[in-house]
Amino acid sequence: MLNNKNGFITVVLLAIVVIGISLVLLIPYLRSLDSNNSTGPKVATTIYPLYDIVRNVAGENVETVLLLPPGASPHTFDPSPGDLQEIAGSDTVFMIGHGLDDWTADIATSAGVDSLKVVDTNIILMENEEDGHHDHEDDESHDEVDHEDDHDHGPINPHYWLSIPNAILITQTVSEELSQLYPELSGTFKTNADEYIATLSDLQTEFELSLTGASPQIATFHNAWGYFAESLDIEIVTTFEEYAGQEPSASYLAEFQEHIEEHQVTVIFAEPQLSTNALEPIAADLGATISILDPLGGVEGRETFVDLMRYNVSQIVATI
Repeated sequence: MLNNKNGFITVVLLAIVVIGISLVLLIPYLRSLDSNNSTGPKVATTIYPLYDIVRNVAGENVETVLLLPPGASPHTFDPSPGDLQEIAGSDTVFMIGHGLDDWTADIATSAGVDSLKVVDTNIILMENEEDGHHDHEDDESHDEVDHEDDHDHGPINPHYWLSIPNAILITQTVSEELSQLYPELSGTFKTNADEYIATLSDLQTEFELSLTGASPQIATFHNAWGYFAESLDIEIVTTFEEYAGQEPSASYLAEFQEHIEEHQVTVIFAEPQLSTNALEPIAADLGATISILDPLGGVEGRETFVDLMRYNVSQIVATI
C-alpha cells in the first residue's frame, strides 16, 4: 500500500510540474493573442522613414508598426506570413506608393485591412528619367497614384520622402489622416505635428547653411536622390543603375563612365541595402571611391528620420 501511495503522489507531482511548465510556455502566446486582438488605435507603415514620421505625430496614444525590416530594400522585399500578424488590427496603412511599396496592398487585403493611405498629398512628384542621367530640375506634378510593381517604379520617382520640404508635407498629411481616424486625439496630433515640423524646418536651414556656395555634383547608385538633390541645390550628373535592381547595359555603362570623367566626379554614392559588386570594379577603373547615402535608415546612428537626413548631408559635405 505504501508503495502504491508513494507512486500516486509521484504521478500527481509530475503532473503538476508538467502543467506548470505548459502554462509558462503558453504565456507569450496568450500575450500575442491579446496584442493581436487589441482594439486600441493602431496604424501600420511600410518603410522606416515613414514609420518614424508617423510615430512622431501619433505619439504614445497610437500603436505604430513597421512592415519593412531595417536594412531591407523595398525593391527586393518579399512579405512573409508574419507580416500579416504585424499588420492585423491596423486601422490604416501609411505607404509611399508609386511602385515602391505596392506589395502592401496584398498584405493588407489578406490581413483584413481595407484602408491604405499614400502620403504624397500636395507633393510635386518627379518623373523617372528613361536613361538615368538627369538634372534635378526635371520634375512634374502628378495627382494619380501609379501602382506598377516593377523595380523601375513606372513613370514616377517614388523617393519623395528624401527631402525635408516633402517630409513636412508628409507630416501634415499624416496628422490630418490620424485626426480623421481618431478625432478625439486630433489636438494631440496637431501639437505633435507642429513640433515636428518646427524641427524639420530648423534641419533644412542647417543643411542649407552647411552647403552654402557648394553646389556639389555627385553620382549615385540608382535614381533615388532627385528630391534630396533638388532641395539642397545638388546636381546628380549620373546614376549607375539604368533601372533599379538591374545591372546596366554596356552602352549605358559607357555613358556612365563618360559622365563621371566629364564632371570629374571622384565619389560614387551607393546604398547600404543594395549590393555594390557590379559597381566596385567600375569605380576602381575610374579612380573613384564608393561612399554611402542611406534612403531608409533604421540602423545604429540613423534610428530617426532626422538622424538619417543629417547623416546623408554629412556624407555630401565630406566630399566637398
